[in-house]
Amino acid sequence: FRSYAVSDQTTVNVDQWGEHSEVDQKTFVHFTPKDYHWHAYDPCMYHILFKKTDELETDLGYYSQLFNLDQGNVIGIHFRTGDLTAFGVKNKDIRAQGQSLENSYNKMVSCAETLAERLELNHGEDDKYHFFLATDNKLVKDMAMKDERYAIHMTLDTPQPYLSSSGDRGAYLDLNLLSKTRGLAVNVLPDTYDGPAERVSTFARLAWNMAFMNDDQLYECEL
Repeated sequence: FRSYAVSDQTTVNVDQWGEHSEVDQKTFVHFTPKDYHWHAYDPCMYHILFKKTDELETDLGYYSQLFNLDQGNVIGIHFRTGDLTAFGVKNKDIRAQGQSLENSYNKMVSCAETLAERLELNHGEDDKYHFFLATDNKLVKDMAMKDERYAIHMTLDTPQPYLSSSGDRGAYLDLNLLSKTRGLAVNVLPDTYDGPAERVSTFARLAWNMAFMNDDQLYECEL
């Protein structure tokens, strides 16, 4: 894996983890081997190497119960719009933007509904499919809050860039919640993209791997 301090993106000396609280709080980890392929590593490794903080365990337990994730009837949606669209960080990783954002959102929930049907999930007592949405974009969360077609669960966190410790904490919470869903609907990079980013975000891949999901539990949504 590779890691860097979120304050200035310099390389972190991992041998110092646990010795200085500042390092612990400001470290962002990409657990992604070079030339990544699905199941290129044993998912058990993540759970062995990384222990949840007490705060994360508390939040995870609260939201898992609130969203009924343990019932296995919730689809996870990871809708990454990209650093430029969400936070104004200039890079080529643009997955949705501009006037097409609402259309992209509607496509994402449609993909999630298709996955729910494939996995033969039940409608809730409210006669709606239940989704958990993780996104890097506040506008997407605002759209989901107004969407009455589905029961869409979200954390109370406002999306933050990973260049802040609060963004780091929120990302790990979303990561673990996604891994507790029945399946994942994720958006992919457009065919026009030319750069180093993966077609399916490494964040979504990690959630899928952590949960020991199979291929049937993933829906790659092209926007």
